[in-house]
Amino acid sequence: MTEQEIAYFCDLFIRNGYVLNFYDRNSFDIFTQKSIGLPLCEKYQKSAAKALMSFLCNDATNDEKERLLLDLFDYYEKQTCYKGERESNDIWGDGTFVFRDEEYGAKYDACRKVVDRLCNNSNPTKDSAKYLIAEFSDTYLSQQIEMMEKEVIENPSAAIGSAKNLIESCCKTILDRYPSACRDPNWDVAKLFSESRKLLTFVPSSVTSQEKATELVNKILAQLKSLVSTTSELRNYFGNGHGKTETYIGLETHHARLAVNSSITIVRFLWDCYKEGSASET
Repeated sequence: MTEQEIAYFCDLFIRNGYVLNFYDRNSFDIFTQKSIGLPLCEKYQKSAAKALMSFLCNDATNDEKERLLLDLFDYYEKQTCYKGERESNDIWGDGTFVFRDEEYGAKYDACRKVVDRLCNNSNPTKDSAKYLIAEFSDTYLSQQIEMMEKEVIENPSAAIGSAKNLIESCCKTILDRYPSACRDPNWDVAKLFSESRKLLTFVPSSVTSQEKATELVNKILAQLKSLVSTTSELRNYFGNGHGKTETYIGLETHHARLAVNSSITIVRFLWDCYKEGSASET
């Protein structure tokens, strides 16, 4: 969320020194405590509007900004007292006089576009996961993707473990679809990636400057192999693959999202190349 987009929400929410219809500090603190785990008025010893601005401008992480503003927007949309800003109001019920608050209506429309983008269009993990679910015929792979989407938020350690498992399952699927391949059940995920890579064509012969393209793509693939190994190592230390002591403290949501996004990037590239190779053989 950009600074300009944050300003759109502040313009919509802050009115005459208040945040929407939170007219006392206690009610706003209850709301923010539920949303982000912090009672902002108590924290800053300021009014709701000033506490909100202090938090957004000085202390909030990007995730906290997004969560709080989206929660406030959801609250705003549920309040009937602001309906005239969101919708056209047919005063007489016959279409002869339709009114909408132009100033706040424009502010609402700007915020609504941001919310739609955040909720529907800006999650590469979600978009790629939907693609992979549709393409993979193996039910186990689809289940891993669906589970990983939830685990990023609900159980980061499990998501990190699933990220490694997704790569492993994809490589095994590709290897098992080539009759000439002989997969050793003792191979680790890095070896599975390397052996899968040998079966695939990454640069078509028709491409301009094929030699240079092959050189550059191979450099990227070398980095991906390192990423595969590191994802596996991350899972060993911080995933759910091994028993942990009672004092263990795991990584957080953004770390899990990094692992998940990385695994889906790797898997999608491998699977796209596999599909292209299979299509050219038919």
